Amino acid sequence: MNRLIQFFFVVSFLIQFSCESRSSKNSKLKNIESTTLNAQETISKKSDKNSIKILTWNIQDLGQSKDDDEILTIAKIIKPYDIIAVQEVVGKDPRGAQAVARIADNLNRMGNKWDYSISDPTKSPSTNMSERYAYFWKTSKVKLISKPYLDTELEDKCIREPYIAEFILKNGKDSFFIVNFIVYPQTALK
Repeated sequence: MNRLIQFFFVVSFLIQFSCESRSSKNSKLKNIESTTLNAQETISKKSDKNSIKILTWNIQDLGQSKDDDEILTIAKIIKPYDIIAVQEVVGKDPRGAQAVARIADNLNRMGNKWDYSISDPTKSPSTNMSERYAYFWKTSKVKLISKPYLDTELEDKCIREPYIAEFILKNGKDSFFIVNFIVYPQTALK
């Protein structure tokens, strides 16, 4: 029952805070930095061994469109968190996966050890719309239980099939799931 409650909490969190930005590249990063700094101010300075910070980010077109400065800025923004679920990684060519690897490389240069997982391209009506999901996590805080997977049984309930990962706290005994997916408000409650 505890795992079911955790699952629904994470899904609800992801639905509420998944968003899409349509602004220009420079203003997008400035807005993200400002929002992140405000959010970080509310994070407690004391870190409980049994707590983790989760961030979900619809990063929009993560691939060739992100230059080295943007990749570094993204790494700096997500560094305070323990698990990050990313949506809209470019899936039609290898540049999306390469951008994810570049972010992980930057994170690893900042002190903590990070790992990541990237999904296969999702199903889409057009190859130009094919996307991937990604997870980043601090290996000192959590451990991935098994390889994350795209849940094809849920693809008709979401825009693209969700990417599901199971983690466990390093000092914990109960695992928990994170469901990474995209939903638009007009389709969320159908």
